[in-house]
Amino acid sequence: MAEEDADKHIGQARTWVQDGRNQLALLDSFFSALRPGSSLALIYAKDIPLLEQRVPGSRILIGAGMVTHVGNHVPWEKSRPGPLDPVMWERSVSHSIRAPSFSDGFLLPYQQLMANPDLVGEDLTPFIARTAPELFNEFSYVSELVSHDSALAALVEIARVVERLTGVANGPWDVVTSWISQRMADIWIHRGAYPGLGSALLAAGIPTGALIAHRVFASDPNAEANPWAALEKAMSEAAQGRGAARGLAQRMVQKIWKGLLADPERFELLRLLARFSLTADQSKRIFDREARKRSGITVTDSELLENPYRIYELDRGSKDSISLHSIDRGLFPRDAGAAAVLLRSPLPDPVEEAIDDRRIRAACVSILERAAEDGHTLLDGSGLRDRLGAMSLEPVCDPTSDAFRIVADEFAPVLRSTALAGNKGQGWQLERLAAASDLITDEVLHRVEAGPIDVTGDWRALIDAVIKGAAHPDDADEHEARQEKARALETLMRSRISVLVGPAGTGKTTMLQALCSHPTVSGRVLLLAPTGKARVQLGEKAGSRARTLAQYLRPFNRWNAQTNTYDIHPNGRKDNNAYTAVIVDEASMLPEEALAALIATLGHVDRLVLCGDHRQLPPIGAGRPFADLVQYLRDSEGAENGNETALSGGGLAELTVARRQKDENAPHGSQGGRDDLAVASWFSVDGSQVAADEAMARVLAGEGDGTLEIRRWTTETDLHKSIVECLVGMPELSLEDKNAYALCRSFGAVIEERFPRFPDGGRGAENWQLLSPVRAQQGGIVGLNRLIRRVWREGGQRRARSNNNLPKPMGADQILLFDKVMIGYNRTHDDVARTGVRERIKGDLANGEIGLVVNSAGRVGQKPTGIKVELATQEDLVFTFWEGLLNGEDKDLGREILELAYAITVHKSQGSQFKTTFVIIPNPCPLLSPELLYTALTRHRGRCVLFIQGDPAELRRVAGPLQSDTGRRLTRLFHAPDPFKAPNGRTLDGAHIHLTVRGELVTSKSEVIVANILANLDVPYVYEQPLVMADASRRLPDFTVSRAGRPPIYWEHLGMLDKSSYRANWEAKRRWYADHGIKPWTDGGGPEGTLVWSTEGVGLEGINAQEIEALARQVFEIPPSN
Repeated sequence: MAEEDADKHIGQARTWVQDGRNQLALLDSFFSALRPGSSLALIYAKDIPLLEQRVPGSRILIGAGMVTHVGNHVPWEKSRPGPLDPVMWERSVSHSIRAPSFSDGFLLPYQQLMANPDLVGEDLTPFIARTAPELFNEFSYVSELVSHDSALAALVEIARVVERLTGVANGPWDVVTSWISQRMADIWIHRGAYPGLGSALLAAGIPTGALIAHRVFASDPNAEANPWAALEKAMSEAAQGRGAARGLAQRMVQKIWKGLLADPERFELLRLLARFSLTADQSKRIFDREARKRSGITVTDSELLENPYRIYELDRGSKDSISLHSIDRGLFPRDAGAAAVLLRSPLPDPVEEAIDDRRIRAACVSILERAAEDGHTLLDGSGLRDRLGAMSLEPVCDPTSDAFRIVADEFAPVLRSTALAGNKGQGWQLERLAAASDLITDEVLHRVEAGPIDVTGDWRALIDAVIKGAAHPDDADEHEARQEKARALETLMRSRISVLVGPAGTGKTTMLQALCSHPTVSGRVLLLAPTGKARVQLGEKAGSRARTLAQYLRPFNRWNAQTNTYDIHPNGRKDNNAYTAVIVDEASMLPEEALAALIATLGHVDRLVLCGDHRQLPPIGAGRPFADLVQYLRDSEGAENGNETALSGGGLAELTVARRQKDENAPHGSQGGRDDLAVASWFSVDGSQVAADEAMARVLAGEGDGTLEIRRWTTETDLHKSIVECLVGMPELSLEDKNAYALCRSFGAVIEERFPRFPDGGRGAENWQLLSPVRAQQGGIVGLNRLIRRVWREGGQRRARSNNNLPKPMGADQILLFDKVMIGYNRTHDDVARTGVRERIKGDLANGEIGLVVNSAGRVGQKPTGIKVELATQEDLVFTFWEGLLNGEDKDLGREILELAYAITVHKSQGSQFKTTFVIIPNPCPLLSPELLYTALTRHRGRCVLFIQGDPAELRRVAGPLQSDTGRRLTRLFHAPDPFKAPNGRTLDGAHIHLTVRGELVTSKSEVIVANILANLDVPYVYEQPLVMADASRRLPDFTVSRAGRPPIYWEHLGMLDKSSYRANWEAKRRWYADHGIKPWTDGGGPEGTLVWSTEGVGLEGINAQEIEALARQVFEIPPSN
């Protein structure tokens, strides 16, 4: 029966094939490829508990074995006869993965690894076998046939993991290694020399090319040994109506084939592409000249033949890009028979050596692309060579230093060299990243050298006007804050390039309002933000429309949504509008290419203002341009004696006085800052503050100001119990009743006739939030989301399936009506409506946006098949998601468009603000860094509850530069790259760390000066040695000097005594020292020690090294030098 007739019989058009005969035609073809005893079975999963960082498009390989049996088709049972006779789509396939003693298959020991106590807190990513993202389609849709090349890639990846298992997990891994090796040899034989012949013929314009190739190999016993002769014979015979290609090579096919034979260069390119296991689209993109041009691939046929690795190098920007390994396998077959076949049709310029210069360059490109994903814009020469030798290429590509130096001369124009600092040799960059670095550097230097903008104003009056009212005369903190903002506003107004930095709560919002309201700026301001969340908040701050960077760049063709790539070409489209100011909020989230694309797009701009907090996590992507710019401007100020208003076109406006959510009941002139912000400063990458020690001590003693609470936990059971107790114990959350209604109320719902309504839409989702650095491990968001579901939505999934008024659970997270959800990735959504309006519009969804499922969607009288979501950052818009989108196989490289969001990762929380946060910190945890903890502790407006595994004092070890995410990135903006091998083996950028003459890493330049003075005077100090007293209270002196037979000396360096809150915390710390028998050196010291402190100049004055040396000589009784 034709499928059109089947649809008429059913009564509706269906996308599924319905007639059993048609189904069997498809299914028999699919399952005929499986040969018991010779077909390989690869088992995969979308996710496992060990996996912390999902790679879009990647799957987890679980095990491998052989197919042992393929079952027959199974007809559906019918209550009465009918014309369709449908069959089940599934068939049973048996395999040998659980073979005894791993003799014919195996499972990777992921459960053993999770249970191994020696691995608790370790990064287990190296033990996880993952498929490459380009294999997404072959490892999706439950079951799929896998190409020989894909099977080889999977086994190579599994072999990499198996090699690590000896001594870590029980199992005969030597047997497994031998089995994998044998299977790979078998696959190489079956792969043949030309696995891409069918795709190449299709690319050449022969629509039946794939079938012709299949028939030729199936019917001609000589085809494997001489496929081109067999193909030519088949085409010739087809012209006579006979042979393997009979009926497949008609008039136009014959003309196309003859045209290829008549053009030797085109035919050679066809033969080259046939070596590689490519899809038809990939082959066409390379072979078809017009398709090549549309894809932006500028290369001639002869250039591809001269260097086949150019196919990989030039195709990197495509969504389904061709991998390096696909090209490498076609040039270095590991089967002797395939190699012999290829020798009969050699390339014009053969690739025969493992250290061929073309191969080395392509491999270096692949390494640098992977490094860019990790945040680096370059690698130093030794780091690049180390990674080159470790690549999973066969044969191994590991040139000597002399060979590498010779090959490096041919790296241009794909790679560019850059000189490293301190005569450390060369580093290497991808050309596009080098161009982005150049563009940013040139723009910044041009603006700085252009000098300041000539503008004057009563800056303090402008700040007072925005805040709406004068400061109370007795409120010293408020006066300080406003004066600081006035100085910062002047800097922003006078600078052609500036950064506005400051911790949460210091008033960056006020600054932007004041800037945008200035008469010379107002009306011609462009407001941009990297995410949808930040866009909404920026618009509210400035009182004007803001756009995401993607929304701004896309009309100028500077950003490609399909590939998430940027165009910085100088001849690209420009924005011809003239702006008095372009303001980019949350600029710390911008990678270099994004900032470069913005600069390339902008025309005339008076002021470019980047606003953010460089202490937060660095961006997802290559580089850390905001942090680099902050450091450059700060260093420039130092060269100009710290004068913020010096005669240059660049300015650093830094806010330090925190006024977030100031307690109205606090007395005017209160000298203490908020405890939460003070503890967050512990993890500031540019030096912790004295307030951190005191605030942590107050909080642990139960004497804090209520903005931060710390709870300890040991096991995940302890953690979950403590979280539930904490949530229930907060009256403002209304979670005392453990049911779905209470959960909805906690997000602002009003219950009307047993149905929750959300008057504030998705904004209520920001009432409270669980945060964790990890996803699947102990204390991770997977378990936390299940906890909330288990306690407050017990039985919700069961009811959703059985109740005809409720939509079924949807997506991988089984999302229910009234759940809190998060957008999984950026996309344009077609089904959007304004609240109360039926007209449908398109809308942009941004990765990380939080919202609530407020209603269901579907036909009246039928079970709902969709859900309606309102987002906190997009008021008055309702986004409808249908089960076909949420339940279907993921179309965007396996990423979920909607995820449960009662708990989210700290990375996903960037740019968000919640009333109350509950931050879970597992310890040990390989993902912890000072930037991550700082970000986690600054996501709330009101209160934060910190759940720490173990001793809270242990977190201090994460605060140092050794663990810095920002410091480990190698870039070259405004400075020569300076790779430094730290004691823990990590490579850090010396430009973003502070190193003493003794090789110690400290947290600030001022501490470097003090440490170097002590070292030069031969004073034996210890940096940041914890001081724990008999009452278990503790502090962290900057420097401790032990003396034989005498009490130690504790040296503190103070940097911001002009700030009242800083002074107050320093006085509190002095009292603690005194209470524990440690007295100032000016008083002769105390029985438990002597306290010494050095200071910096107040306000804009700098540190005086001579004064500090003189103080040290006095304290340690060292005579002056001659």
